[in-house]
Amino acid sequence: MVGDGACMFRAIAEQIYGDQEMHGEIRNLCMNYMANNQDHFRAFITEDYDAYIQRKRNPNVHGNHVELQAISEMFARPVEVYQYNDEPINVLLPREDPTADPPADGAPPANPPAPQNEQNPPFRLSYHRAVHYNAILAPNVPTIGVGLGLPGMVPGAADKDLLTKALAKSELEHIEETMLQDKIDLTDYQRTQADLEDQIARESLMTYLNDLEKARGEQAGPSEPSTSSATAPSESAAPPVESRGGLYEELLAAQSLEWDPYTDDVAIAEALLVSQQDFLSQQQNKPGPSSDEGPSSSG
Repeated sequence: MVGDGACMFRAIAEQIYGDQEMHGEIRNLCMNYMANNQDHFRAFITEDYDAYIQRKRNPNVHGNHVELQAISEMFARPVEVYQYNDEPINVLLPREDPTADPPADGAPPANPPAPQNEQNPPFRLSYHRAVHYNAILAPNVPTIGVGLGLPGMVPGAADKDLLTKALAKSELEHIEETMLQDKIDLTDYQRTQADLEDQIARESLMTYLNDLEKARGEQAGPSEPSTSSATAPSESAAPPVESRGGLYEELLAAQSLEWDPYTDDVAIAEALLVSQQDFLSQQQNKPGPSSDEGPSSSG
């Protein structure tokens, strides 16, 4: 605890709020409680009681055993003070019911309540050099919130609930991450399949175009010389077939472009049409059969 005069209140705040910086709240509650119970605490104060309460409200004024007794009663928890030993040098117990009137003639009260000091864990403080307090915390026994009057409050239940929620959230995130990774892997597989199909389609198209070019080359080759003595008139000579290699070159260039099923289908249809037109042109330009017989003479 910070040695600023509020170390005792800091040690209590750490054990009941889990935050020593709330020492001002503990001090304020304590002094209000003592102001409202003057008859009980006045006998322990040697100076003017109101002046004492006002002085103790100063955030840098040290607390003592009187304030510890008030804190014990406020939160219904014992206070154990240790000093260089495992046995406490001082134990302050809360009154069972500070607001109840004492019974007449010293008779025991009817139906006394169960002692709170047997139910709630104590505040444990260590006292050093007669001027400084520290908090003693039991890591396996949570005590934060005990004595605040919260209904149904179980020390440590909030931490367990947070742990359960954290585990559930972690498991959910792991499942979502696994599902996302599966989708990514499936997407990669589908992309690979699409690339393979694209490559197969390109190779199939190029094979078809190569075969088509070979067929056109054979059809456009030189014809065998005629053995007939008669020659066809020069007017009937077949005109040279116009080269149509430009379309094929364009189709070859298509392999460097992205695959477009519609464009490739159109290109194939055009190639088939060109091939058909070339074949028909060659058939029309072939010379007809020549006659070896001369002109007939009359007898």
